[in-house]
Amino acid sequence: MNPALRIVVVAPDLDIADPEDEQAVRQADRSRSLRIGLLENGFNLIASLPADVFLTERLAQLQPDLIIVVPVCHSCSA
Repeated sequence: MNPALRIVVVAPDLDIADPEDEQAVRQADRSRSLRIGLLENGFNLIASLPADVFLTERLAQLQPDLIIVVPVCHSCSA
């Protein structure tokens, strides 16, 4: 039996400074939905990390098999 892939998601911060910012709300929802979907379908999601100056070190420590990068969406449609 093969071990499950160790997955890390690199995503924008889910804290929304302005709840009236529809684009930020949609981005946070998409990011959250991705992580929930992975977990609900049995994937081995070991971490969700922000894209910050410590990302390289965190990835080196975790040594994931797969990294999913959630881009910042500047033109998300509803």
